[in-house]
Amino acid sequence: MHEETKQVGDPAGGSFDIAYLRDDRLLAVDSVAHPRSHMMARRSLGEAWREDLLPAA
Repeated sequence: MHEETKQVGDPAGGSFDIAYLRDDRLLAVDSVAHPRSHMMARRSLGEAWREDLLPAA
């Protein structure tokens, strides 16, 4: 189960991600209309969170 979420991008713009974190590590990502960040998130699961982990939507 996650402890924290981070929003990357702006939902009003139609393309964004929600990153789910536990112990500051990426657990999962919901990507909306942003396939590039979805593929990057798959490679980054388990890594420590940093602001540049996912590209801006």
